[in-house]
Amino acid sequence: MVKFSQIAIPLFIISIMVFSVIGFMWGGSLEEDNTNQKDEYGLTKINDKWILEKEGTQYVFDYHPSELTEIPVEPFTIDSPKYYLIFDPEDKDNNMDYSLGKLYYTLNQFNLQVFLACSKEEGCELDIPIKDCSEKSFYFKKAEKINVYLGDNCIVIEGDNQGLSKTVDKLGYLFLGVING
Repeated sequence: MVKFSQIAIPLFIISIMVFSVIGFMWGGSLEEDNTNQKDEYGLTKINDKWILEKEGTQYVFDYHPSELTEIPVEPFTIDSPKYYLIFDPEDKDNNMDYSLGKLYYTLNQFNLQVFLACSKEEGCELDIPIKDCSEKSFYFKKAEKINVYLGDNCIVIEGDNQGLSKTVDKLGYLFLGVING
């Protein structure tokens, strides 16, 4: 028997993808004067979102690269076919789900296997593995200050809700080659 918790993340990610396409289609008709105007990064602004089309895939960003320059990211390489998205169970909320879903979608486009994981069993209501930085991972942590650093095999992403979202956008731009470190 499949539990709802086992299909919640895939359903969330699929809904992001579907609503992104619908938003792009409707946004194009509402703001026709902006649909063909790309900025220096190849992005188009539609309904307060930044759209990048690359190799037939559309990526949706909440922030423009110029808004993310203050976020330092240590250089790292994606050198494994499998990554975990780890979170602390007590920090998980809709905002974190959104950031996790955005990073999941981007990493998945590079044919990486991406799995959700809790940092500890206590409070983890989902039927997912418990992981730490001993395996290749992105570790989401709530904090007052935005910080991105390498810790063992993890890329640790710290920040409040807005900070996590900004960092995920910056990582997406880096992965897609829109900006350099």
